[in-house]
Amino acid sequence: MKTILVVDDEPAILTLLRYNLEQEHFKVMTATDGAQALTMALQQKFDFIILDLMLPKLDGIAVTKKIREAKLKTPIMILTAKDNETDKIVGLEVGADDYVTKPFSPAKSSLEFEPLNAGPLSLLNNPLNRRLKRLWSVI
Repeated sequence: MKTILVVDDEPAILTLLRYNLEQEHFKVMTATDGAQALTMALQQKFDFIILDLMLPKLDGIAVTKKIREAKLKTPIMILTAKDNETDKIVGLEVGADDYVTKPFSPAKSSLEFEPLNAGPLSLLNNPLNRRLKRLWSVI
């Protein structure tokens, strides 16, 4: 079973994502702030991380940067309300593999990242992506 770390400071979003990902047979761990997320990512192996940017204690950019500095190759999808082009560029430059804005729009193409697209967590063709498209169309 694949394990996903979902990081968001909004309890309703965490609950919604946890429920729907578990329905797709993913094991889901959650964190509500950046410091907690970083500690978890450094201490446990995750197959995928879904990370908000606007987090207490340590923002998502800093978390991503520190995960990459630790040489972890865990795929990271930033899922955030920040849709500024500069934020997207910075997020991808520090090591995120994808950057998706809330509400999620299926019409927007996501960054194609070969290791993600080739594996069971393909952002383009897997249950996680289909579920996120449905979730973010209603949030």
